[in-house]
Amino acid sequence: MTLLAGRPSNGGGKPLDLVHVGRLVLCAAAGIGHSGRRRRRSQFGNDQESLQAGCARPKARILSDQALIDVLVVAVPPAWAVFSYITKLAQSLRAARS
Repeated sequence: MTLLAGRPSNGGGKPLDLVHVGRLVLCAAAGIGHSGRRRRRSQFGNDQESLQAGCARPKARILSDQALIDVLVVAVPPAWAVFSYITKLAQSLRAARS
């Protein structure tokens, strides 16, 4: 938690200022993406041909399952709207406290 805190304020305010929720989500997404990339590289190899060959089978399996695509089309937009609303609400509450 200390690594997420900013510099202490000079004016006798709060001793630590935490980062915005959006920055925390961005850092988490970058960490997850980096770990997934490292795992794919170790499974499929470093050259482009072996990576494309290794990704073709799961991609074809996912795209052939129409029920999964239908669920994703229906579920992802409302889930993203709820996540966005909660993030904006948290940022607004944080701004109101300052």
